[in-house]
Amino acid sequence: MNYYQTLQKAQTLLGQKHYAQAIQAAATALENLLIDLYNDLVVQLPPVRQKELVEAQEKIGGGQPLNQLTLGRLLGIYRVSGATKDLEKLLGHTLTYFNIHTLDNFVTARNQVIHEGHEPDEAEATYLVNQVTLILRETDRLPIPIAQPPSQPTQPWWHTAMPHRDIREGRLDLKVFAVDLAQVVEGDAVPEYKDPDTFFRRTFLTRGLKSTLRGVLRRLAGQDDGIAITQMATVFGGGKTHTLLALYHMVKHGASVSYLDTVAHLLAEAEVESVPQATVAAVDCAHISPGQPRTIETLEEAITLRTLWGEIAYRLAGAAGYAIVRQSDEERVAPGSEALQQLLVLAGPSLILLDETLSYITKASGIRVGKGYLSDQAQEFLLELTRAVNAADNVALVLTMTSSEQEQIGEAAIAAAKEIDTAIRILRRTRQVEVSAEREELYEILKRRLFDTDPAALEAQARDAAQTYWDYYRAHSNDFPQEAQTPEYRELLVRAYPFHPALIEILRDRWGSISGFQRTRGVLRLLALVIGDLYRQKHTAPLIQPAHVNLDNGEIRAELLEYVDNKGGYESAILSDIGGTDESKAPFLDRVTGGEYVRHSIATGLATAIFMHSHSGATQRTAAAERPQLWLATLQPGIVPALAADALDKLQRRLWYLATHEGTYRIDSQPNLNQMLVTRVDAIRQEPDTVRQQIKVAVEEVAGRRPFAEVKIWPEGPGSVLNQRRLTLVVLGPEYALSLIHISEPTRPY
Repeated sequence: MNYYQTLQKAQTLLGQKHYAQAIQAAATALENLLIDLYNDLVVQLPPVRQKELVEAQEKIGGGQPLNQLTLGRLLGIYRVSGATKDLEKLLGHTLTYFNIHTLDNFVTARNQVIHEGHEPDEAEATYLVNQVTLILRETDRLPIPIAQPPSQPTQPWWHTAMPHRDIREGRLDLKVFAVDLAQVVEGDAVPEYKDPDTFFRRTFLTRGLKSTLRGVLRRLAGQDDGIAITQMATVFGGGKTHTLLALYHMVKHGASVSYLDTVAHLLAEAEVESVPQATVAAVDCAHISPGQPRTIETLEEAITLRTLWGEIAYRLAGAAGYAIVRQSDEERVAPGSEALQQLLVLAGPSLILLDETLSYITKASGIRVGKGYLSDQAQEFLLELTRAVNAADNVALVLTMTSSEQEQIGEAAIAAAKEIDTAIRILRRTRQVEVSAEREELYEILKRRLFDTDPAALEAQARDAAQTYWDYYRAHSNDFPQEAQTPEYRELLVRAYPFHPALIEILRDRWGSISGFQRTRGVLRLLALVIGDLYRQKHTAPLIQPAHVNLDNGEIRAELLEYVDNKGGYESAILSDIGGTDESKAPFLDRVTGGEYVRHSIATGLATAIFMHSHSGATQRTAAAERPQLWLATLQPGIVPALAADALDKLQRRLWYLATHEGTYRIDSQPNLNQMLVTRVDAIRQEPDTVRQQIKVAVEEVAGRRPFAEVKIWPEGPGSVLNQRRLTLVVLGPEYALSLIHISEPTRPY
């Protein structure tokens, strides 16, 4: 196939705005490429790998020839056989763009266009055609470069970083970021969490997550250094649910995800050949009600589960497992160590996942059992369970003690947490881990969760943009923070792309400290709205900065206001000064000033950046920013910093909710003197007669002190002033006021 001509056709179709046809042309080139590469591999691979590749074709293609397979099935051959690694050896270099993740996204987009009637826009079609071009280049199928304009460091971020389709089209359900363990176990979660393949494709394995997975895998494999018990310590929204889901999918669906590079690398690091076969008992304690037993119908009988130990026993070994603890469950008394050891032996290699443990104990503290409460029995059970798991050879327990709800836990739960924490500390082969992502890891999490583009494919554009911004900061060294001018910050710009590090740091460190803003989950929710809004606007900035958070967008505004301490006050501040109405002052200033102001939304961006800096959990009333921080949050290469200084001075005179103190700026929920002055003036204008009378009194007082024989204040007409030989002062009323611009000739002195 002549790939050059096919892509020239795709480029022509793009120019003619036939976007669906352009994608189809690129897909044709990709289909032929997959066939060509397969044929090359079959000829040149060793016999063993040749056989595996052919077997993969027969399995996926059902005996059909390659040229009759769909693009998705062709890709399936590469996925099942792991042929990408063979291809890298054949070509002699690492493949960046030719990877299963990128190809999967292309297949999905192409199917939506061809089979579902999706109408792609220019950005989406251009992005997909460019992806195929890059794939053909790195597989040596394009010896003649396709004529393209040179890559510009300052091109918009969405030229290379393509958001997920539901984000692009503004139909993302924000509940996708609030999944819990119970939803996945019961099959009610969205595919991003329910499907193990999709889950791991969109999950970045942080150091903490990999460490936890390795410890559990080695434990289930019977290795002495495996971790028997893991207690996850995390702040609200710190990633514990994601860790539990990774463990759940890894162990329960290991065979179906082992081909993924991330999983294969993890198995290699854990030094296990495959995911160990094990039973998974996953219990979300927040979804268990101790006062409302649930009944399960089996072939033999109906089983009623009354307690946490009843739930675990049934999920580990079914009816036979429940029979071991039946009496304890019915009497709501913790089973002894012997019964638990018997249960674990029956279940065999097992992974027990307990989420929201304190939630269960809190609810159990209101149920009487004998002379005590069910919470006492639950605490005793957890202590016995940790000992039994620790004594077994191939059983792992992973539990979280904190509650994901912003509710006060009871004294019983606090006491239980201390007891269990102490018990775990003295046992062998245990670990207490902090699962929240580090700063650099958060960037990778955001890229995978929010964008279709493989993060590795962003490297070149990220370095171009980072270098441009870094040079800009160094060229204006007196205007920007010193930190932003270090080589380390340039690398931070690369890792954060397409986000500016300042935006992520504000959300994580300032907003993330506000009660209710769930760190990683909260950042994901907000950024999904922000990038979707900017994509639909076709925003031209190379990076996404704090100033680009569009507070004119009602959804974004509502998401942020959900977490502030005075929702009504701050909503009034935004509508008055930043956006949401036609009269909002900062956008109005941009419009009337024109030029660079309106082109880059200088005033609006500055006001937005100030608002984003104005909130923090510990000091929400005093959080603020200095000028260098605001310039970093707002300006981009090509804008003279003096323009921002001019805009900030104008904003200080116009905004009603801008508060300044010793060189810092913040948006407050209470109005400032500007608003008070305007309010007074408006009130005065509502009573013109009173104002006129007050002016007349003041004039009379001043005129009365003058050396005139007679004073006439505001005469009604010429007849009120007598023609006499006496020095008379005549003061006309305000209606006779004469502006200098109305004087057509010089006045004459007398």
